[in-house]
Amino acid sequence: MKRLILMLLVFSLFPIFAFGACDPDTPMLNDIARDNCVSGGGTWNSSNCTCSYGGGGSGEPCEQGKICNPIRHNTFGALFDAIISWIIDIALVIAPLIIIYGGFLHITSAGDPAKSSQGKKVILYAAIGLIVAILARSLIGILEGIVVI
Repeated sequence: MKRLILMLLVFSLFPIFAFGACDPDTPMLNDIARDNCVSGGGTWNSSNCTCSYGGGGSGEPCEQGKICNPIRHNTFGALFDAIISWIIDIALVIAPLIIIYGGFLHITSAGDPAKSSQGKKVILYAAIGLIVAILARSLIGILEGIVVI
């Protein structure tokens, strides 16, 4: 069972690796990569689909002998938004797999109420986790509105 879940996970992530490469002839992927580059403070080169960050975090090259910002984001808010986006992307990939696993547990319970309820709980918790991950940005906005005067 663990091998099956691992194979499903690897094959479900394959399109990310296959389509993640930048190609000047695929404008949709280039737009996404360009937006990620620019929002992270980089400079997008559309001729060869590369993003350069320099060393200063804001796109400028780092001067020799200086300590530069190794993080692509200049503010804590931008870094926090990038982390939240990453978590949401991971949740959107993993949650459906967990829901499928919960459905598999429920279907293969063979009338055993304990296994059936375990499958239902897995589905419920995966759905709750997915909803929380999707609403993460709005929850942070609500908390900022409450805390910041």
